Amino acid sequence: NLKDPILKNQKIRQAIAHAINREEIIKHLLQNMAVPANSLLSTQNWYHEDNTKKYSYDITKAKALVNASGIPLPVRLTYKTSTDIQAVNIARLISDQLKQIGIMVELRTHEWGTFFSDIQSGNFQLCSLRWTGITDPDIYYDVFHSSQIPPGKNRGYYMNPKLDRLLEEGRITLDPDKRKKIYSHVQKTIAEDAPYVHLWHFTNVALYTPRLKGFTFHPQANFLPFMEFYKTE
Repeated sequence: NLKDPILKNQKIRQAIAHAINREEIIKHLLQNMAVPANSLLSTQNWYHEDNTKKYSYDITKAKALVNASGIPLPVRLTYKTSTDIQAVNIARLISDQLKQIGIMVELRTHEWGTFFSDIQSGNFQLCSLRWTGITDPDIYYDVFHSSQIPPGKNRGYYMNPKLDRLLEEGRITLDPDKRKKIYSHVQKTIAEDAPYVHLWHFTNVALYTPRLKGFTFHPQANFLPFMEFYKTE
């Protein structure tokens, strides 16, 4: 939440990003069924930009960023999550990881209705959620344009006039190559400012008989291909 006096500090946000060991979480809690992310868009999305600022696990760099932030230690933050067991376990591990750089995290779990109501209204410091069904990069308008702060989906209150102009241009640009360049700049800007810590994209698996021919995953990773295949048969 960038309204927060601590989290509005870019160096603190970047420090948090470097302090989270995503590979450890993926290995021990997700059974290696995910890949680290650097964008809302997966690497399979044509608009994905891989040449962005990366936040590899680096405790030394994270500590240096906290020290450079000017915010005295220990930093104390609250982290809201739902009561889903996997979400709680992930939050606990992230909390333990952030302790290594002097950020003390208090976990607050709520049943889904209360939790999501708080997130929608911007009543949080840190939280974790997942976006699903992303295919078009216009998702960045909903999530980061300044006009979309709550009750919109810009729940972290991120405001950047430069990014606003890019997102507005992306909405009216029809040429795919020009649009790709615009969203390349968008992803680089978000990576540098770090209003989000992009964690991972889940690996989707389908088991099916060799008799099934012509199956491909839908970009949204839903079950639509099975439904369409059934109808065509």
